[in-house]
Amino acid sequence: SDGKYISICALEDKFHQSLMDRLGIDKDTLPDHRDSANWPALHDRIAGIVKTRSRHEWCEMLEGSDACVSPVLNLREAPDHPANRERSSYAIVDGVLQAAPAPRFSRTESNIDHAAPKLGEHTYQILREIGIDAAKIEGLIGEGTVFDCDRSINPRSSNQAT
Repeated sequence: SDGKYISICALEDKFHQSLMDRLGIDKDTLPDHRDSANWPALHDRIAGIVKTRSRHEWCEMLEGSDACVSPVLNLREAPDHPANRERSSYAIVDGVLQAAPAPRFSRTESNIDHAAPKLGEHTYQILREIGIDAAKIEGLIGEGTVFDCDRSINPRSSNQAT
C-alpha cells in the first residue's frame, strides 16, 4: 500500500506454510507451490494480499516467523537496517558511506585503504584514455553532458570550480 517492496522466498514447505498462515491463506485453496506452472497464479494471489499493508506492517507482522520475508531497502535505508548494523555491513571512510569489505574472516583483516572515488573524479582521465581530445572533453563538461568533480560547477558539491 506504500509503494515499497518486500522480498519473499518461501519455497520449502515449512517456510511456505508459515507464510500462508501469516497471510491468512488456507493452503488447501492454493495450487501446488512446487510446480512452476502455478507460480503466476500464486504470485497474483499473494501480491493482492501484500498490497493491502505497508512494507513496515508486513515486516513487523512476519518478524520472527519462518516465512522468509525481508524488506527491499533503498540505498538510504540499507545502512540503518538492524541486520546491516549488527553485521557492520557499511563503513564511513573519508566521510563517504560505502559497503564494508565482505566476506570477513576471523583471522584476516579487512581494512578499507581509501574511500571510493568521488563522483566524477576520473571522468577526464577515462575520456582521454578512450581517445576523446581535451577540447571536446571540456565542451562536454561545460555543457553538463558529463561531470568532472574538479572542473564542473555542481550546486550540490563543495568542490565547485572557481
